[in-house]
Amino acid sequence: MKDILINCGQYWFEFFQTATGVLDYKGKVEVADFDSSNYQRLIGSTYFSPSYYHYLPAGLNCVPRIYVLNGIDLSDGDLVNFLTHVGPLLIAVEIKDSLLAGELIFRRKDIFEKYHGLTSYITKDLSAEILFSMCYGRMANIEPEAIPVIYKNAKKILGYRPESESLDKAFIRYFEKNTSTITLEVVGMYYGRWDSYPEVLEKLTNNIKCDDLCEQGERIRKTKQSLYEGLDVNVQAEPYNQADKNAIAVYIENIESKIEGNISLNKAGFVRKLAAKILRRANEDVFDFKGCLARVSYKDVAIKITVKPK
Repeated sequence: MKDILINCGQYWFEFFQTATGVLDYKGKVEVADFDSSNYQRLIGSTYFSPSYYHYLPAGLNCVPRIYVLNGIDLSDGDLVNFLTHVGPLLIAVEIKDSLLAGELIFRRKDIFEKYHGLTSYITKDLSAEILFSMCYGRMANIEPEAIPVIYKNAKKILGYRPESESLDKAFIRYFEKNTSTITLEVVGMYYGRWDSYPEVLEKLTNNIKCDDLCEQGERIRKTKQSLYEGLDVNVQAEPYNQADKNAIAVYIENIESKIEGNISLNKAGFVRKLAAKILRRANEDVFDFKGCLARVSYKDVAIKITVKPK
């Protein structure tokens, strides 16, 4: 039997204890007809809550459940803390949401640093993208040393030597040679014309009756999920922009117009200036950065783009 399983909606991840009692990670596993009778079930930490968002990919829209085989010692508070916090990070890495993965580690750095080896292994293949999202692609950038568990692996992947070049140049080299999926915040939305949650969506629950509350609620959830997933997103370079020749604008389909059966793209904002500068210098001939919605919350919108070398 498996020592520890974490269920995150459609995904299952397995951990185990070595003969010396050290926690180790096996990876994503397929689980069918799971019998939980020999396990204790723990609920994942609420430090990441899907209820904060208008839209999340299906994989993230869940509450992680941790199943620990009877007999496994749970008296170590650090172990329990790690297990109850790692679920959202596992999914973020699985769906390549580099910004969310970095945010989750940064917000609970003390927990993930205590399990540095496991965190490093889980995030290794996405570490360069995580570092870029955190240092260049969010509203408040951080220094790379602020997330050492990511920085160490990212330096190796980038071939970055601080004594001989800047981190900007290392990322330009990286994006010139590698296909990469990165998640970035949309900035300048205050001046944009895209409404992330129009009034028509707020009214969806107004006429639900008690006798079909659950059925209608589930139907609304699936409809909203499908609506956001189907929104057209254009991430477009603007070398003609007089304020910033490296600008990359983000256009998103108008939700209310779509519901009414019309087509309309509104400028939602821009990729953050620091990120756009590097992406444009690495891809000077690229105007169309293939993008889609990554997440939509009450305050923020994140997009996922794929960068491909010419």
